Amino acid sequence: MVQDKHRKLLGNIFFGLGVIIMVLLLITLLNNPGSTEEAQKNSQIYISMLISVSIFITCGLALLSNHQLAHWICIPVSIIFIFAFPIGTAVGGYCLWYFWKFGLHPK
Repeated sequence: MVQDKHRKLLGNIFFGLGVIIMVLLLITLLNNPGSTEEAQKNSQIYISMLISVSIFITCGLALLSNHQLAHWICIPVSIIFIFAFPIGTAVGGYCLWYFWKFGLHPK
């Protein structure tokens, strides 16, 4: 029961972070017309941000749906995300603690 509570909370956190980053990215795209040269330079940044958004949303959905291979996505993301101080450290540490405490496979 406690495991299910932590899994749902982690899923909501990952999904929420993905949605927040996506909204901020859309606001940035809409409010930054710029020239075509600047748009070409910024396109690599936007593509990398879209990839990170899709990874966060995938982690959240995998945890919320209790997918048996959620740890394959969430643990590497948490290890990388732990270096993004302070929010990433808290979320990454919480996710790693969850998989350490309750194991890799959901019950």
